[in-house]
Amino acid sequence: MKDVLLVNMFSKNESSYTEYYIDELRKAGLSYESIYFERYNMDAEAGENELLFKEYCPTGGNKLKKVGTMGRFASFVRKTIKEGQYRGIMVFTTVPAIMIQDLLSSKFNKRYIFDIRDYTHESNPVYFRMVRNLIRQSFATVISSRGFLRFLPENERYYVTHNIAMENPENYQAKAIDPSNIRIGFVGSIRYFDENSKLIRQFGSQENCQLDYYGTFSQGCDLPSVCEQEKITNVHFHGRFNNSEKKNIYQNIDIINSIYGVKGLETTTAVPNRLYDAAIYKCPIIVSKNTYLADLVEQYGLGFAVDVHNENVPERLNSYLSEFDKDVFAENCSRFLKDVYSDMAEQKRMINVFIEKMKQSV
Repeated sequence: MKDVLLVNMFSKNESSYTEYYIDELRKAGLSYESIYFERYNMDAEAGENELLFKEYCPTGGNKLKKVGTMGRFASFVRKTIKEGQYRGIMVFTTVPAIMIQDLLSSKFNKRYIFDIRDYTHESNPVYFRMVRNLIRQSFATVISSRGFLRFLPENERYYVTHNIAMENPENYQAKAIDPSNIRIGFVGSIRYFDENSKLIRQFGSQENCQLDYYGTFSQGCDLPSVCEQEKITNVHFHGRFNNSEKKNIYQNIDIINSIYGVKGLETTTAVPNRLYDAAIYKCPIIVSKNTYLADLVEQYGLGFAVDVHNENVPERLNSYLSEFDKDVFAENCSRFLKDVYSDMAEQKRMINVFIEKMKQSV
C-alpha cells in the first residue's frame, strides 16, 4: 500500500510539474505512485513508483476518435485506486478528476489535491458544476494561471502554482543579442499551425534570423511542408528532447517563440512553460496579443506581444532589439521570479499541511 497516488494525463516528460509534489512527499517520508499517460512512446518503461498507461493518442485532432482510449485510461485509473488503498490523491487537470469524481467524493473527500492545468470544457454548464463540486470537496485546489479565474467558479480559494524548477536563476545571465544573427526558438509540443506557418513565412526572407523548433509535432501541424513548398531554408526542426537538455537548448536561443492561437480560453488564459524559461534562462519572449500571457509579459517587461496575422513581426523584433538593455531585462526577470517563488512558498505550506493530514490518517 502506498500513501498517495498522483494521476496525470500526460507522459512523465510532459508532466514535470509533478516533481514539485513528489519532492515534498519524499522529504516527508510518504510513499507514492504516479500514473502517467504515455501517448507516443509505446516502448517507454515505467520507472520506480511509476504506473504507465500506454496507448497512442496524440494531442489535437478529432476528440470523438479518442473516446475509446480515454475510457480505457479511466478504467486503468479507477482500477489502480480501488486496488491501491491510498490515503490521498493528487489529480492533475480536470478531465481525469471528472473520470473519478465519484471516488474522490465518496472515498477521498477533503483528502485530494485538485491541480488544474488548463481550460477544458468549463463553458459547458454541466461540466462547470462538476468542476465546482470537485473544487469544494478537495483539500485544496491549485491553478497554474490566474488567467483561469476567467472561467472557474468565483469566490473559491485557489493556490497558484508555477511550472518551474526550483533552480537558482542567478546561474544564468542575460546576454547581448546580435541583430545580424538572431536565433528564435520554439521549445515544447509544436502546435498552432496557422500562427507558426505565418511566422515562418514572415521570417523566411530574413537573412539575419534563424527559426528553431524543438519538440514533437501535434496532429495537423506540418510546418516542414511549409518550408519545403516555399523553399525556406532558415528554419530547423530538431525533434523530441528531454527536459534535462533545456539548458543547452536555451544557450543557443536568443528569442523565445511563444506565439499561440487566440481563439479559445485554453490558449488565452494559460501560462506556458516558455514564460518561466524566459525568466530563468534570461531570453526575451514573443507572445500573442489579447492573452493573459501578453498581460504578464507587458507587466514584467519580459518581451513583447504581436498579432502575427496583422503585424510585421520582423519589424517589431528589430524595434524591440533597438531598445533592448540586457541589464534591465535581467532585473525584470528577477522581479517576476520573486513573485513566482512567493506563490510557490504558499503552495508548499499547503502541501505540507496535506502531508501531515495523510500521516495522521489510518
